[in-house]
Amino acid sequence: MSRPTSQQLESLVEFLELNPGIAKGLLHTAHAKNDTRRKWDDISLNLNALGGAQKTGKTFRKGNASEAARLFRQQVQNGGGPQPETWPDHRMILRVHNSYMEGRLPGRRSGRPSEMSDPDTVQSVVEEVVRDPSVSVRTIERRIGIPKSQAHRILK
Repeated sequence: MSRPTSQQLESLVEFLELNPGIAKGLLHTAHAKNDTRRKWDDISLNLNALGGAQKTGKTFRKGNASEAARLFRQQVQNGGGPQPETWPDHRMILRVHNSYMEGRLPGRRSGRPSEMSDPDTVQSVVEEVVRDPSVSVRTIERRIGIPKSQAHRILK
């Protein structure tokens, strides 16, 4: 049997509630990873003893991500339209899930956010370019008193 029983799922939920760091994927040190692996192996023995799905700790851990990847493929295939050349596998699903659990959004860069220029500065830069289309960002820097990188960013 490949699907977990309701009793196995209840035990799994209880395990994850007792181990929120494992549930959220927040344990990244070498010691924590080994401890997490050991705990998954222990819970898999308990879950297998309940009957139903017989899986290793690793397969119980990645089971939902594999199911999510399978459902994605199925929905895209049934939905028609162009078929992608590659499909996201369970590792991609896990990475996206862990990013959200850690408060990060996939595809967003970290670090200092880019600054938006105020409308008066943008207008001043545009006026300089209208007055002289061959003006350099260094000349704009001197005339307006803004960094040349900001002038360049405005002109992009």
